[in-house]
Amino acid sequence: MLSLEIGLWDVMRACRRKGSLDSSIEFETAEMNDFSQIISASPRIEKVFFNGKSAHQLYLKSLRSSNNKVMSPLAELKYQVLPSTSPANAKLNFKQKLDIWRDEILRE
Repeated sequence: MLSLEIGLWDVMRACRRKGSLDSSIEFETAEMNDFSQIISASPRIEKVFFNGKSAHQLYLKSLRSSNNKVMSPLAELKYQVLPSTSPANAKLNFKQKLDIWRDEILRE
C-alpha cells in the first residue's frame, strides 16, 4: 500500500464485544484512537475513508466527546463512507464492494 500512499487505521483502539458484528460492541467499553494526533503527525493525509456507516458514526462521536467541535486539521480533510466490507453487509457481493472501494480510493 506504500506505493499508493494508503494507510489503514481502526476508529476504535479497543472494545469488548461478543462475536464479530458491530451491533455486538459494548460501546461503554470502546476506546477510540486519537485521530487528531494521527492527522497532525501525517500532514499529507487528504482523505479519510470509512469502512461502513458504523465506523463513520463512531468517528464523529469520538470527535464530539473529545472536543465538542471538529478540530483543525481534521476539519480540512475530505471524508467518505464506503460500503462495509463485512459479510454481514449482504446488500453487495464481494466484487461489488471491491469495485466501489477501488474506484473511490483511486479517484483523483
